[in-house]
Amino acid sequence: MKKPYHIYSLLRLYKKIKSPKLKIVGLMGSSAMGLRHLSLRVDPASSCNLFCLMCYFSDSEIRKQRKGQISVEEMHQIAKIFFSKAFQLVIGCGAEPTLNREFMELFKLAKDYKVPNLSIVSNGQLLRESHIKEMIQYGVDEIILSTHGLSKINYEKFMVNGKYDQFIYLLELINRLKKESNSSKPQIRLNYTVNEENLDDLKTFDVFSENFVFDTIQIRPIMDIGGKYNKVLPKGKQKEYLEILSSIKEKCDQKKIILLANTNDITHEQKNKDGVVIESVYTYISKKTIDELQLNSKTSTLKRYKNKIGWNNKLFNALFNHYEANSSVDKNLKYDVL
Repeated sequence: MKKPYHIYSLLRLYKKIKSPKLKIVGLMGSSAMGLRHLSLRVDPASSCNLFCLMCYFSDSEIRKQRKGQISVEEMHQIAKIFFSKAFQLVIGCGAEPTLNREFMELFKLAKDYKVPNLSIVSNGQLLRESHIKEMIQYGVDEIILSTHGLSKINYEKFMVNGKYDQFIYLLELINRLKKESNSSKPQIRLNYTVNEENLDDLKTFDVFSENFVFDTIQIRPIMDIGGKYNKVLPKGKQKEYLEILSSIKEKCDQKKIILLANTNDITHEQKNKDGVVIESVYTYISKKTIDELQLNSKTSTLKRYKNKIGWNNKLFNALFNHYEANSSVDKNLKYDVL
């Protein structure tokens, strides 16, 4: 039986601890003791090759604004400042990382710094055989593929400029190369954003999971992040969504597929009680943040970075209810390991 690997076991533990203040104390203690306590989210490129309808990149004005790439020198700066205290590195956080031709350098550096968990979030359209072979070499744990349709018609409708055939080819390529290398990694995770029009595709999950091999699927109801398509699931469809999830869970249990899903806050309206923890653990880095925070390996340290953003002060004040996290984190980690 395949067991969930480290990061999902950690997520289960995090969800079991109900007290936000206990989590804050644990996070502050981990930092004070010099333990790994950051989840790094790095966008090597600030743009995207697709214009998915549910994403802000479907807005032409936003596409014009989102430019710039992290250089190899800056990647080394990021590694020196953050990697020794990171338990996770996720390459790609909204933008498409493969648009930066040097994105694999981050995995090489992460291996050098022994970051325990490595993954990439991508639409997969530009991933090539050489990339997958290198990921196997560097011990990358997971390739997370955005997949807003299990059928060709919905995949290409919502992932504008994306090719369904390339997506299927990539699934088969990853599994073939893993088999040839006798490697269990990288595992494959599919991220599926549900709306009223692609909900029916999930009813074909049984057939899809029989035809294609993957390890994890995250199913998340649509949230409004500035895309052209931003209609939340209507009440009449929310019950159907939960019923479909129940059926998918049965299949996932049979196939030993990990299912991540949001079942408690389908319209993303509830405030996240762990907002300050999420805000403090998730550390987002892009070309823009590097420039704004003036990060460089000669003068920047993690301590100075934390002082600049008020990291410790936020956590301390949150213990006494004097700090409220940014509302943007209210949409984070709303899913459970079902």
